[in-house]
Amino acid sequence: MTLTRFLADHWRGALPLWQALAGPVAGSALLLWAVNRAFAEWPVIWLVLVDAPLVVWSVVGAFRTADRALREGEGFVAGFAAYAGAGAVLLAAGTTLVARQTPVRTFTADMVPEMAAVALPEVGGRVRIEGEIGFAHVAALEARLARGGVSAVELDSAGGNIFAARGLARLIGEAGLATHAEVRCFSACTLVFAAGARRTMGRAGTLGFHRYALRESSSYGAVRHVDAAQEEARDRAYLAARGVAKGFIARAYAVPPEELWHPTRVELEAAGLLTD
Repeated sequence: MTLTRFLADHWRGALPLWQALAGPVAGSALLLWAVNRAFAEWPVIWLVLVDAPLVVWSVVGAFRTADRALREGEGFVAGFAAYAGAGAVLLAAGTTLVARQTPVRTFTADMVPEMAAVALPEVGGRVRIEGEIGFAHVAALEARLARGGVSAVELDSAGGNIFAARGLARLIGEAGLATHAEVRCFSACTLVFAAGARRTMGRAGTLGFHRYALRESSSYGAVRHVDAAQEEARDRAYLAARGVAKGFIARAYAVPPEELWHPTRVELEAAGLLTD
């Protein structure tokens, strides 16, 4: 059978049912998917014009095959199979057109505020981390440490994400950096402060501690699968490993989440949190 004869027979609905389904119908669906994928950047109208001849030929032939199968007594199942094949071709054409013309939204840092790039001010090898602590600070500090020449991290933060704070603490600890709080270092920031090989505080500096709490997110509702008590216990152990007195740690984490305990310089020195 020549190609011309094959195309004409399908158009008239003269092909055997199995041949129509396995050839023109299945082949058209796959070809439409491939074409719409390969030329995804084309305007929709162009793709429609390219698809249209194949869709019309395949669907009309499938419907005529279904009609013939029903007339010749091949049964409802045979007729339904041909109608379904026509539907599959239309579905392949429509869905791939829509899918390939829909812009793909790649997840980027600017979609999440705390992932947006941050700058770390620096003077003489002393980098400064300020504002709400997030994962962008971890990425920024890691990139800066790779270039070398950092001796200390100055902190000015009211807190932030404890997981990001742990990342900063790891980087500071591995690099053997000093930490310094000139003005404030509260909540999660204290974990970062504790990572310093040498820990100092300005004359107006203050550290703030409180117990952990998981608050509901405006986007996702209640936070699940994270146990605040377990996270707190992990950071208690970390502070103890950094040489902080257990009595101080117990008092720090006894403060309600809505409040802050600001120990005096004498208390911080006695607890081993300030080294100078």
